[in-house]
Amino acid sequence: MYETVPVADSKSQRSDGTNTSSSERGRRFEVEVRETLYLFGWEASLTPGSGDLGCDILAKCGTAVLVVQCKDWAQSIGYDAVKEVHTARSLHRATQAAVIIRGRFARGVHQKAAELDILLLRIDELRSGHKLDRSAEGQRIRSERSA
Repeated sequence: MYETVPVADSKSQRSDGTNTSSSERGRRFEVEVRETLYLFGWEASLTPGSGDLGCDILAKCGTAVLVVQCKDWAQSIGYDAVKEVHTARSLHRATQAAVIIRGRFARGVHQKAAELDILLLRIDELRSGHKLDRSAEGQRIRSERSA
């Protein structure tokens, strides 16, 4: 169905200036975002590396379903990431969608994302009290499950 191109040999520069393979760098960033979402109360899982159709992380908390597209690129992130996660939200019947990055967004992306109700976030914006913070709800759900 989809042709996958191996990227393990391609080297690229992280937003912090270090060189790693793009797939390795991307996967580490996805794990970092997933762990942050878990602390925020979400049950989050990584999707397969290739053919993810715009969803790197699928997270659930109660009835809320969140799809996340992660980007750890040195160059600015454009509208393609927004389109991908918009499609993923529909495919997964998610209630929320977000693009989470380490770098920066291209000019004009915020307006288009707002029109589609897509959250655009930098990883350093994910702090306690953020609108994605559902730690109290997640803690309640986890304790009910273990009881």
